[in-house]
Amino acid sequence: MNKLAAFSYIYNGTKFDIPFIESVKSVIDIVDQFVLTECYSEDDTWERCLSLQLEYPDKIVLLRKEWVSHFTEISRLANWTMLQIRDDITHIMQLQSDEVIHERDLPALKELPDKIEREGKTAARWKYLHFLGSPSITFPFCYSELVRVIKRGESWRIIGDGVQFAKTDSYIPENEVLNTEVEVFHYGKMKSPEKGFQKEISFQDLFTDLGFPDPKMKQMQDTLGKDYCDYIYLFKDHILNKTIKKFENTHPKAMEDYLLQFKNNGYEQLSSEVEKYLKI
Repeated sequence: MNKLAAFSYIYNGTKFDIPFIESVKSVIDIVDQFVLTECYSEDDTWERCLSLQLEYPDKIVLLRKEWVSHFTEISRLANWTMLQIRDDITHIMQLQSDEVIHERDLPALKELPDKIEREGKTAARWKYLHFLGSPSITFPFCYSELVRVIKRGESWRIIGDGVQFAKTDSYIPENEVLNTEVEVFHYGKMKSPEKGFQKEISFQDLFTDLGFPDPKMKQMQDTLGKDYCDYIYLFKDHILNKTIKKFENTHPKAMEDYLLQFKNNGYEQLSSEVEKYLKI
């Protein structure tokens, strides 16, 4: 019998306004196990993880490991976490801590292990919706789909900065990959201005040898102030090129409380500017 597990890792979830609790809860009902590594956060993330584990003691395995100092170490953290999944699990998915699955896709996701087997595949790819500064605005981030579900024991490993599964030398054998319509809601760029700035600086510090932090971050810091992140400023080219779109469908139920708090705190900072550029 095929069994599906998920894994993730989290660092400073509260400080950076990451919906990691919502992420886990969005899939907990359809997985046999969820392994979560907490990386000695500087806020109350560990305590929140403990509460989550108490809520689902039969499914959640909670671990701790130091956070990384370079982007290439993220894949090692991810693969280490994956190795802690129990032996009877046949299929594994990585769900990053700012990603949430809509309940409409849960049946298809639950059936993926059997479908992978039936079609003679060893992995599956899902699609993405990326939100920018507001739950009503999507934009084309650097990827639109990723390989995130694998059959165990087929040499798949997380690569690079944890973005997806691949084989040796980042090779993805397309004949082994099942393309699906499962859609992941990615909320990594949907934050308050203050926490958005903290998150961008903290994460880009892992990529300094690739030319980060982005020069736009310094320009924004000089123009708008040290503790403020304006995603209009950072992604204005997308707005001018009209690649940003208005999202009018439903969000995952797991995000209801999070989105209500986001709205009540007045963080939907992009709406008026995007409407001006796109006339939406």
